[in-house]
Amino acid sequence: MSTRYLPTGMLVQEQNFRRLLSWSLGVHLLALGFWVVAPVTRRAPLLSAPVFVDIVAAPMAAAARPKRARQVVDEPVVIPKQPKPLPKPKPKPKPEAQPKPEAQPKAPAPSADELLAKLREKVEARDAALARSATATSAGAGRFDPQMAAYQRKLKALLYANWVGAQVFRGRADLNARFQVQIDPSGGLGSVALVGSSGNRYFDESAERAIWKTRPFPRPPRGALTLTLDFDPKESL
Repeated sequence: MSTRYLPTGMLVQEQNFRRLLSWSLGVHLLALGFWVVAPVTRRAPLLSAPVFVDIVAAPMAAAARPKRARQVVDEPVVIPKQPKPLPKPKPKPKPEAQPKPEAQPKAPAPSADELLAKLREKVEARDAALARSATATSAGAGRFDPQMAAYQRKLKALLYANWVGAQVFRGRADLNARFQVQIDPSGGLGSVALVGSSGNRYFDESAERAIWKTRPFPRPPRGALTLTLDFDPKESL
């Protein structure tokens, strides 16, 4: 066996370590023995207070009553009465046939010659009225002048073309307005005067507007001229 040589200081440390280790082991063994030997204290379980319960028998169910058997009653058989036959309706009398009205013969349409003849009569009647209503005060006033009559017809046609009242008051036989106008040699309108009222202010004003609207007039054939003009709705075509 070999002998290990240790220095004196290290030998002392080793002895001290062994002494401490022995002491520590003894302490642990002692603690373990105490833990095993010591009595274990346990709490006794708490018992709840007793509960008293009364046991009562359940009531007996009432016995079901037996169902009564329904009595079957035979219902009387009702025999339906036969309906009385309805009387046959009387045949309606047939309406008597109405005789068809006889077709009336249509009036024959006027021919072109008849229409032209009627138009010519209207123009001639209007020209005659213009010739009677217009009075020339220039030289030769007492004689019929075809040239002056043609001038008056032309002037009256221009006036009626500008006269709105000719259509508004057409067919009114109770209306007539008379004006006296002065025309200078160049056709200018000198003056206008209402010398015969129709009694209808709108009728008179529409005729006077037509006179002013027609200016300048055609130049008179014989210089300055004073004319009397009648405005009559019946004369308008």
